[in-house]
Amino acid sequence: MADNDQPAPPPSEEMEDDAPAEGAPAWMATFADLATLLLTFFVLLLSFANMNVIQFKLALGSVKDALGVITQKPGYFEGHTTNPIEWESQDSPSTPKQNVPNHIIQMRQMIQQRKLDGAMKLIITEDHIILRVHDLFASGSSDIAPDKFEQMDIIGRLVKMHTHPVQIEAHTDNRPIHSGRYPSNWELSASRAGAVARYLVLGGEIDAGRLNPGGYAHYRPLTDNKTEAGRRQNRRLDVVLSRQNDTAAQMNNSGSW
Repeated sequence: MADNDQPAPPPSEEMEDDAPAEGAPAWMATFADLATLLLTFFVLLLSFANMNVIQFKLALGSVKDALGVITQKPGYFEGHTTNPIEWESQDSPSTPKQNVPNHIIQMRQMIQQRKLDGAMKLIITEDHIILRVHDLFASGSSDIAPDKFEQMDIIGRLVKMHTHPVQIEAHTDNRPIHSGRYPSNWELSASRAGAVARYLVLGGEIDAGRLNPGGYAHYRPLTDNKTEAGRRQNRRLDVVLSRQNDTAAQMNNSGSW
């Protein structure tokens, strides 16, 4: 046998130790799957946070139509509800709303143009139109300051749009009165409602027989009175108009009703 035909020596232990690994450990695949699932979860959270509710309703309606589902009241908001549909500041002024008259949309645009979104809010229900006003009065007072006349002007315009009776409801928070002028929140809230009614009659030339002022003190809160933010929400004036036999005046070229 020639020298070149001799068998190669067996590999030493040192050569076996230098061989590359077969692959990543088994737990790495599970970890990668978990990381991918977490990323997908956070992407879904981000997409839900930025979801356009109106577009979602429209898409949902399209799916129902494709499946042959018929709702009781077709529109941008399905179903029948007595809960108020509140117009928040992030909604577009041109966003269509179910059964909302055009003059109310114009009123909302006026509030936005005057940058009073934080102090005034229009609320639409099946039966009523409510203009909710905050910070109209100083603490413990029923006097309407001159810097609040702009808000009173908007209240007057809304009342002039309709011909039926108007409820003027004044509410307070639950803090006790520290003034000799009013013994309790009952008298304070009633005086505030009366001040608004008096302003509308004298300054807005509105028929006094249409106005029904009332004070409700702190017995009809919207939220908890434990925080200042909650107390501010509860301190409010609600101008409530019925939507039955709704009639509205037309705006003239000068922008008046």
